[in-house]
This record gives sequence, C-alpha cells and structure tokens, in this order.
Amino acid sequence: VRFEGGKAWARVEHPTDANYGEYKVTPPEKPTVPITAVKTISADTEVFSSENIITKDENTSAVIAREGADVTFKECTIASNSLSSSSLDTRFFGLNSALLCQPRSHVSVNGGEIGTTGKGAAGVFAYGSGAVADLSGAKISTYGALSYGIASTYKGNIFGSNCIIETTGNYSPAVYVGRNGGTINLVAGEVKSSGGNAPAVYSAGTLALTGTKVSAEGSECAVIEGTGSAMLTGCDISSDTTNTVRLFCSNSGDAPAGLTKLDMFGGSISTNTGAAFYVANTKAEIYLQRVDFESSSGSLVNAVANDKWGEHGENGSDVHITANYQQLEGDVYADNLSTVTIELTALSTLEGGINTMNTAKEAHIILDASSKWIVTGNSFVTTITPGMADFSNIIDNGYTIYYDKEKNSHLNGET
Repeated sequence: VRFEGGKAWARVEHPTDANYGEYKVTPPEKPTVPITAVKTISADTEVFSSENIITKDENTSAVIAREGADVTFKECTIASNSLSSSSLDTRFFGLNSALLCQPRSHVSVNGGEIGTTGKGAAGVFAYGSGAVADLSGAKISTYGALSYGIASTYKGNIFGSNCIIETTGNYSPAVYVGRNGGTINLVAGEVKSSGGNAPAVYSAGTLALTGTKVSAEGSECAVIEGTGSAMLTGCDISSDTTNTVRLFCSNSGDAPAGLTKLDMFGGSISTNTGAAFYVANTKAEIYLQRVDFESSSGSLVNAVANDKWGEHGENGSDVHITANYQQLEGDVYADNLSTVTIELTALSTLEGGINTMNTAKEAHIILDASSKWIVTGNSFVTTITPGMADFSNIIDNGYTIYYDKEKNSHLNGET
C-alpha cells in the first residue's frame, strides 16, 4: 500500500485459483521467478535417511530433483516456512514447494513428514513430462492459501499409498491435478481440506483413488474440470458445506472442453448441503456401482448453466448417470439449458422425482427390467424407456409422470 496525493493505493494480487475458472489465466512460457532450493539434486542417485531439510527463504523449496535425478527420502522431515511472490509460478511450475520434482526426475518418499506454512507453498509438486513422485506412508500438510498438499501439472505423475494429506488454507486443494493434466493415483490413506474454495481433490487430468477417505469442510469434496476424470474405488467422500462433487468446464484454460468423467465403485457419498452431483457448462458421464448414499439435502443431481463459465445461453449441461447395482435417493433437477439422463441397470433403484419443476431442456429415464423408479413427486420427462411393458417397475406413489407424446409412441398416450 502506498499513499500519494492524499489517497491510498493498494496493489492486490488476486488468487488465480479462486472459484476455479472465473478468470482466464495464461501461464508464462517459463517461470518468472528463479526456482531454487536448499538442496538441488541433478542427474544423481541419492538416499537421505532421517534428515531435516528446512527452508525459510522466499521462493525457495526445501528440495528440487531435476535433470534425471533419482532421490529417496526415508523418514525425513522436509519443511518450508517461506512465501511465494508469484501465484502463477506456484500454480504452474511448483515454485516454493517443499519438495519439487521436475521433468525426467524421480523421487521416493518413505514415511516422514512434509509440511509448509507460507502462502503458495505446496507439499509435493510434480511438474513436467517424466516427473514422478512415489509416496509411501508420508504425512503431508500445508497451512497457507494457494498451497496444495500434492500437485501435478504438465504431465507430472504422483503415486501414493497410505498417506495422510491435509490442507487448511483457502484455495488449497489437498490433491490437485492441474494445467495440461497429469496423473495422481492414491491407495488407502486420508485426504482432507478445510479452507474455503479448497476441494479435497481436484482433477483437470487423471485422478484415481482406492480405499481413501476424502473430506472437505469449506468446499466441494471433489471437483473435476473439462476433460478431467476421477475414478474412486472403495472411497468414502463427504462435504459439509456445499455440493459434494462438481463437474464443470471453466474459462481458466486448465483443461479443454470435452467429456468430464466420474466413476465410483463402492464406498460412500455423504451430502449435507446442496446436491451430490453439481454439473455446469459441460458434458458429463457419471458411473455408479454399489455406492452408499447418505444425504440430508434430498438433492441427487443439479445440472445447470452457470454464468461464471462459458458463453451465456450456451453454457448448460448434459449429464448421463448410469447406475449399476445401485440405490439412488434424491431429486433430479436441470434448468432450461440443461439435459439429464438417468439410466438404471442391474437391480438399481431411484427413489426421487425427476424434473419436478418442469424446467429442464430435456430429461430422460431409462430402466431395464430388473430396476425400479420409486416416484416421490410429479415428474416431467422427455422420454421414458420403462424396461417392463406393464410399467410395474415404476412405483408412482400417486404422483403423475408427464412425458412428450411424440417421442414416446410406445407409451400409447397412457396416463
């Protein structure tokens, strides 16, 4: 802040990850700030055991592996108490991360702790093609804003097992697959975020979690953007304050527009506020099999246009949910720019209303002969594929289902 001519002037650097996509962000071709570390390992094989590697200097990592390095840390403490002066370099290149793995390099972390306290300070960051970080039994925690727990960008890769990953700062996802994709694969362990606009997991690339407990206190639990994908197997996911999962395409440029995908096998979804699935400005496919739903909100799907993202009037959603051996509860909503399809197969059940406010551009329900729709409110659908000629697998509970006669000639105009 400076004072001039009786006025106060302030330069404010807005957090470029705020709300994930309100702003178009063009990354620099290379870091604008030199990326340095207390320990920089280049083209060597090294092993560190029970060491403390700590940095306090601005824009300085504790460790950088680069140029073909292969580094192993056993029961080490890797910590950063420093601040980043460039949120863009932090977001795209891993500036100021405690442990930074650069292209064509490999790091292994066995046990120990990795932590940061400053703004823009990720725990573990894999940047660039050939960057690989293997994590086993590590505890990773960050406290500042814009500080990811683990992150990959530009085709970086992170693989982890039995790790505990926590973030508390605003705009600080615990697990982040960012610009130009990458891969993060975690088995077991726990992932938790508590800051505002800080999903527990965020994917603009490829994300896979198995047997992991995932929770968020100040944001959606999972956010999937553009052509990003997430596969959750045997995971328990929950969000306290808003929708549990968001699938969308933004203006940020982190991921191109295309098919946004979520696959869940087993585990559970807990929704206290909002919808289990919120979809905006994208075409999305959601596949669910044997997932337990716990919801006090009564909302299963909310498919909408959101003017933060996309071109006004053309930014609706098209979401197809396939349920296999799956029990679903809650209402299905879409606005006038959005289409929703619910497909029930293999002994699946939906207990809820579909398009009860008659707002959707289109709404479709498909059932096989083994599945049921238990209707909980008057519903307006474009097409019905009932699976049973006598409709015995649709339990109306006294409610009326309205449909498009021209697109449902097989219904013979029945009420």
